[in-house]
Amino acid sequence: MYMDSVCLVGHTEIAGKREIIKKKLLTVLNFLIDNGFTEFYLGGANDWETICAITILGLKETNQNIHLNYVLPYKNEIYTCKWSQSKRRMLLEFIGKADSVEYVSERRGRHCLMRRDARLVELGDVCVCYYDERRRIRPTERIMKMVMEKGIYIFNVFEKDI
Repeated sequence: MYMDSVCLVGHTEIAGKREIIKKKLLTVLNFLIDNGFTEFYLGGANDWETICAITILGLKETNQNIHLNYVLPYKNEIYTCKWSQSKRRMLLEFIGKADSVEYVSERRGRHCLMRRDARLVELGDVCVCYYDERRRIRPTERIMKMVMEKGIYIFNVFEKDI
């Protein structure tokens, strides 16, 4: 079986030292790219996924074989309506540079975020995450449970000591 896709998931907000996390993320992504992974899937959340998008777009500048793909719960203007203008603008910029965008629903609904998470996990052959199991954040726990149940390899860039 050929494996080439990576789902990037985890806590929406980064609680550690960003530069160390960015460096670890870059190391993991370069390792994966060197081993044939070309498809990278994000769910469009803030902070962690912003760092992922910036890093992947930077890597795309020198490697046209890799692809940034978004799986969003529903249309951008609804999904980001409660975000700050700058965060909304940033996501729209990333989406504009993405190789694909998939919406799991036409409109907002109760289970759209869970369906988005399930789709991300379904698409991933491996997972790169920022996950601290000590933080009891239900959506992150839910998606990490899905990843673990799928049984795919997990690269966690979270560090307990940073």
